[in-house]
Parts: sequence; structure tokens; C-alpha cells
Amino acid sequence: KRFEQVDKRFEQVDKRFEQVDKRFEQVDKRFEQVDKRFEFNQQLIMFLLTLTVATPVGIEIWRKKQNKQKQVNHKEFDTLSAIISELSKSDERIKSAIRYVKEKGMRLPENMAYAI
Repeated sequence: KRFEQVDKRFEQVDKRFEQVDKRFEQVDKRFEQVDKRFEFNQQLIMFLLTLTVATPVGIEIWRKKQNKQKQVNHKEFDTLSAIISELSKSDERIKSAIRYVKEKGMRLPENMAYAI
């Protein structure tokens, strides 16, 4: 009879260990979920930090490229208007076209103002 009682006790202890094992498994799963959430949050924070740093830098690079292109366009425009001014000295049709543009109220480039 004592052996049966001891055997029952062992069975109860085994059941308790199984319950504890199940609890540990549940806790492990919870830790894995928390780890995944933590990793996701870390990645999100890094992405946002990258955006906050990279966006102004990208905008500045874009502005520099735009300014450089504007300078190139301005130089090309000045060159073309100088050529037209020189041509207008010898061709009356170009002079009349420049006068017509000026009469319409359009602003002439500085280096074409004397071409009339």
C-alpha cells in the first residue's frame, strides 16, 4: 500500500513537471513574440532615423544639382542672346523681331537690350 501511495505521488510529481514544462514552453513562445516585436521596433526606428538624416542630405544634393543646371542654362542663354545681338547688328529682320518682343512687354536679357 505504501508503494502505491509513493507511486501516486510520483505520478503527481510527474504531472506537475509536465505542467511546469508546458508553462516554460508558453513563456518561451511569449519571449519569442516579444523578441520579434522588439526587432521590428528596432528596424522601424532605424528606418525612421535613416529617413530623418537622409532626407535633408538628399534634398541638399538635389538643390546643388538644380543650381548647377540653372547656372549652365543661364550661361547658355547668355551666349545665345549675345549671338542674336551680334546678328541683329547686321540683319534688320532680327532687329524688328527684338522690337516686337519688347513691345509685347516681354523682358529682354541684359545683353540684348542694346540690340535695338
